Amino acid sequence: LERAAASGQYEDTWLLPSGQTYHVTGHPHADGSLAFLFEDISTETAMTRSFRTEIQLSQTVIDAVEEAIAVFSPAGDLITSNAAYAALWRVDPAATLGSVRILDALRHWQSMAQPNSVWADIRDFVGDMHERAEWVADCAMVDGRRMECRVVPLQGGATLVGFSAAMPEYPSIPPASGSAVGRNPSIA
Repeated sequence: LERAAASGQYEDTWLLPSGQTYHVTGHPHADGSLAFLFEDISTETAMTRSFRTEIQLSQTVIDAVEEAIAVFSPAGDLITSNAAYAALWRVDPAATLGSVRILDALRHWQSMAQPNSVWADIRDFVGDMHERAEWVADCAMVDGRRMECRVVPLQGGATLVGFSAAMPEYPSIPPASGSAVGRNPSIA
C-alpha cells in the first residue's frame, strides 16, 4: 500500500462490513509523506447495483415473451433482442448486440424467409422519423411456417420488430338456427 501510494499508483475500492463503499487513492505528498483520499461512493455503488438489477430483470422479462423481438435504435442499430428471437433466427445475442444494423438483420431474415416486400417496408420504417403507426404483415419462413411480423414505433424513434407464429385461419361457423348463443338456456 505504501509503495504503491509513494509512486502515485494506489487506487482501490474498499467494501466495509457496514455496507459502505469507499474509493481510496494514495499519492505522494511533500517531505516524503503520503496522502490518502477516502471518497464515500456508497450511494453511487448502490445505484449502479440497482440499475444492473433492473437491466437483468428487464432482459429476463423480455426473454419470457414468446414473440421473437428485436429493437432497433433510430440509427438502425440492434439494441436488444430476446431468447425467442435468437432461437427463431439462429443468432447469438451476445455476438449481435451493438454490431448488427437493420440492413444486416434484414439480409439475415431474407436468407431464412420466403421473398416478401415486407422487408423493404421494415427498412423504410426504421429509418423514418416522421409520425409512425404500428402495423402487422404476414411472412413465411423458407420451411413454409407462416409468421406474423409486427412493427411498432417506440419512444425516442426506436423500432420494435416482432415475429410470432401466425394463427391458423379457421372458417367461421354460424350458430345453428334458434341456438342460445350468449344466453343462459335455463333463463329462457
